[in-house]
Amino acid sequence: GMCISAWMLGLFFYLQDVSGVTNVGWLALASAYCYIAFFSIGVGAIPWLIMSEIFPNEVRGNAAAIATAVNWLFSFIVTMFLDAYRQAITYQGVFWSFGFICLVMIFFVVLFIPETKGKSFEEIEAEFDKKYHRKHAANAKETSPAS
Repeated sequence: GMCISAWMLGLFFYLQDVSGVTNVGWLALASAYCYIAFFSIGVGAIPWLIMSEIFPNEVRGNAAAIATAVNWLFSFIVTMFLDAYRQAITYQGVFWSFGFICLVMIFFVVLFIPETKGKSFEEIEAEFDKKYHRKHAANAKETSPAS
């Protein structure tokens, strides 16, 4: 939804700036509303919920702090460079590239984010261990030469 909405907003700017079509203001409004709605039910909320399900209680607070800091850092970076980016590739290019980034993120989620519905933390952790060949820290400590 966010991907298509961003592309449609890019289409609005293309039609307005390149084609000279002037009666498509509704497209910008509809695209922006759809983008916000899809963000609110997906990328805006779900990462924070998933984070509470995939991190153990011992590190959840630190993980949330790091995730929040990274989120705000990238928001700041996008805000700082958006105008220069727009000048370099126009408004339509900005929204088309944002749509492409959303498309790439779909593949990231499918490949790397596990389904957590109805699973215990232990099941989720086992899935990460199996998928990424991780070793438990407790097992590593028991077998380390220092212990």
